Amino acid sequence: MDRRRQCIALDRCVDAFGMRQVVADPARILAVATAERVSMRQIREVLRLRFASELPQRAIAKSLGLSQGAVSGYLSRARAAGASWPLPADLDDVQLEALLFPPPPAIAADQRPMPDWAWVHRELRRPNVTLALLWEEYRAGAPDGFGYSWFCDLVGQAG
Repeated sequence: MDRRRQCIALDRCVDAFGMRQVVADPARILAVATAERVSMRQIREVLRLRFASELPQRAIAKSLGLSQGAVSGYLSRARAAGASWPLPADLDDVQLEALLFPPPPAIAADQRPMPDWAWVHRELRRPNVTLALLWEEYRAGAPDGFGYSWFCDLVGQAG
C-alpha cells in the first residue's frame, strides 16, 4: 500500500504504523488518505546509512529530509522483520515493502482477547498505575490484542 494512512470510517484513519487516529474534519480525509509513503529507494537508503555507514538516526533523518520518527519507524520495522544489511540481491522493492509493511492480522475485533475489566479498574486506583502500563501488560499477554487507542476507548466503555 502506498498511502501513509488508510481511512476506515469517515472520522477514523490508520497511519502506516497501525496507529488509529481521529480526523476532526471529514473534509481533510481526502488529503490524509492520499499522503504518500517515501519510496523504497529511500527506505533502502535509510537501512544502508544505519547499518553500513553506522550513522545516527538524526543524521540519517537530516540527510534524507525525513523526520526522526519516520527513520526510527523504518528501522524498527526492519528489525522486527529480521532484515539485515546488505539486503539480499534478489529482494526487489515489492518484496521489501511486503517484508517491512505486512498486512494487519486478519483477526476480527470480536475475536481479540478482552482484558479483565474489573482487574483493570482495580489497578487504575493504585498509585502510579497508568493506562499505558496496563495496556503494555495486556499486550505482553495478548500480542494480537487491541491497540492502545482502542484499549483506552474500551476502558471508557467498560467503566
